[in-house]
Amino acid sequence: AQTAFSLACTGWVDDAADLPLSYLYHSSRVLSPTSFSAQEPLGPLIRTNAVPALLPGPPAGATETHTILVGVRICDALSECASPAGISVAVSAPPAGTTVSALLDSALATAQGVGKLDTVVQLGK
Repeated sequence: AQTAFSLACTGWVDDAADLPLSYLYHSSRVLSPTSFSAQEPLGPLIRTNAVPALLPGPPAGATETHTILVGVRICDALSECASPAGISVAVSAPPAGTTVSALLDSALATAQGVGKLDTVVQLGK
């Protein structure tokens, strides 16, 4: 299973002569604290700083949380690139027998409790 996310990389600038900037988003599974799977592109090289992406869910039959590292490579027109530190996303399989309705109710209650409107918007996609 996969989960839809909206990824964005804001605040990056360069000299006007070096524009446009291009972005390549990628993910890899965290295998251990010092080991990662190969990076997998989350789409093509694009010229906008935001992109919808599907992150891989837990492997079939998984009962433990696994972590996905999401990153981006930002390049200018001269092929000078930067790769800022990625972010870790913990992915858990729902308990056996959990319904989609129960998952949505729980996520909406959590989002409402902490005032995270972006979480509520994410659930609606």
